[in-house]
Amino acid sequence: MACWRFSRYPRRRRIRNPAQRLAAAARAYVRFASDQRPLFQALAGSGLDKSRHPEVERAAQAVGMAFLSPAARLVNGDERAAARLTSVIVATAHGHAMLMLDGTFGSGHHAAEAAAEQAAAATLALIAGQESLTGRAGQVAAGDSVIDPS
Repeated sequence: MACWRFSRYPRRRRIRNPAQRLAAAARAYVRFASDQRPLFQALAGSGLDKSRHPEVERAAQAVGMAFLSPAARLVNGDERAAARLTSVIVATAHGHAMLMLDGTFGSGHHAAEAAAEQAAAATLALIAGQESLTGRAGQVAAGDSVIDPS
């Protein structure tokens, strides 16, 4: 049941662009947390052994695929890069959902929408900077000098 409910959130309209699909998934994640708080908490924060509850495990997998599938398209199928990008985007969406549930954005529908839109915007910012997650951008390798000798 939770799987069906979450999966309907980002599909209100067909989105082909993978970056926009990830933003929609982040937005849906936050809205799902607001609209279905007990189900969200069972999926994301209960410590429940999902393998002992197949319906919860299926729901968690559906949520994961809502992020992983478009992330894989963005990185041309590189599984490691897709997993890394998915991880940071889910963490961002989850953080926004938890802050919203804790009242950081206020209360009611407007708070949920503000959190959802901020999660989507943060997702797009992460995508724009994904090279720092998957490449050497911003990293110093062993033996590299951090001081410009000139």
